[in-house]
Amino acid sequence: MKQFDEGGAGALPIYWEQDWGWSADTADGKTYSCQLVGYQTPYTAFKEGDYTKCVQHYFKR
Repeated sequence: MKQFDEGGAGALPIYWEQDWGWSADTADGKTYSCQLVGYQTPYTAFKEGDYTKCVQHYFKR
């Protein structure tokens, strides 16, 4: 079986994942946010509260 095409229906950005971007607004450059991705993670855009859980998981203080 082949991998789904990036532009296909199987690659919709509906899951939250750590945002690996860089921010000039923070001392350590982290964005302290999550971003939508097309691969499966434990955090879905369809479940209320999952964005907050994603941020808390990756950016514990």
